[in-house]
Amino acid sequence: MPKPRRKSIIHAIELADLKDNDQMRKYIAEMEIATDNQAEALASLNLAWKDGYAASKATNVKDPALMGRFGDFLKATARRDAEKISNMGGAGSLPQIQAGAEYGSKTVLGTPLTSDAVTGSYTVPVEFMREVQRLAEESSELMPLVKTVPMTSRTMSVPIKNAGMSLTWITSQAGDVAEANPTFQQDTLTAYTGAMYVPVTEEIVEDNAVALGQYIMELFVEAWTEAFDKALLVDSSPFTGLLSDTGVNEVSMSAGETQFDNLDLQHIDSLIQALDSRAKRKGARLILHPTILDILANVKDANGNFKWQQSAAMPPSRIRGYQFVQSDQMPDSGDTAAETPFLAMGRVDTLMFGDRVSLELKYYENTIQNVENCESFFRCRVRAGFLIAQPANFAVLKTAGA
Repeated sequence: MPKPRRKSIIHAIELADLKDNDQMRKYIAEMEIATDNQAEALASLNLAWKDGYAASKATNVKDPALMGRFGDFLKATARRDAEKISNMGGAGSLPQIQAGAEYGSKTVLGTPLTSDAVTGSYTVPVEFMREVQRLAEESSELMPLVKTVPMTSRTMSVPIKNAGMSLTWITSQAGDVAEANPTFQQDTLTAYTGAMYVPVTEEIVEDNAVALGQYIMELFVEAWTEAFDKALLVDSSPFTGLLSDTGVNEVSMSAGETQFDNLDLQHIDSLIQALDSRAKRKGARLILHPTILDILANVKDANGNFKWQQSAAMPPSRIRGYQFVQSDQMPDSGDTAAETPFLAMGRVDTLMFGDRVSLELKYYENTIQNVENCESFFRCRVRAGFLIAQPANFAVLKTAGA
């Protein structure tokens, strides 16, 4: 054996075209180790064959020689040849082998490794589409329009103009310059923490083709967009939105107009009139739900003509000359009720968003739950504050009392 082995190594060296002595010595050592491993493997296989042959003789198998032909055993298994498998010392009862069509059934598989509370869950992979079917939420139209203020602490004092100054004309060379005393009021922007987490098992992450992490992050962003609009428009705690702020200019619809369907352009005119200065009207926008916009788009005059537009299919971008912002968090047509605010108008650039910690997305897997339950976690967190700093710059329309 040593001579053929050395000869084969020399032939391999010639094929490798090794000319450097150090490289050649290293290559020879590697080849000898590989050859030794192959010899050990062949010896193990030979011993296993002998053990199998001896075992087959001890169990009085009809054809002991077949125990050494593993390929024949595989063929017999594929053909479900119960008699041949039995003669070769195959394990398992003859009825089970003959009932090969039932292999893989729940009865044969027995108790599953994992189970749910009702039917059990077998270790058969479940395939999901790569894309989760859903209706993606649109980004907030309001978010880029408001005033964003970076925060370096939990609270921030916000000075707000109370009384301005006026210029006094001096009509005499001996006249004195009048003293001006602007006054301010103060409000507080407070940041609160908004957070949530989603637990997932390692099996879900490992076994599915769905980009689960990306999908969960998109849902987090959509949840943040929804919370953003709610905080500035409709919430009452911990932030006070426009429709809940008692400092806004409130405009009520006429008696008997208790439903959102009673909306007309004259109500938009009333909102504009409630903003009683050029400064309040400059840059003002209407804020409403898309379904409220639909109501306004379908208002007709006595002759059947659309008051706001010529075609309901092509709405213009302005109402009475003012741009509008649509938000799904404003009351929709299905929320109609008496004495209910549902439409706002004002300078959205005076709405304040305090950015203490921007939207933070993290994935946790090194936890005790991961060790004990194979659970990992996606977490979303944000620290933000919202403030209607100048509610008097806004007008809100509400339905009449019943």
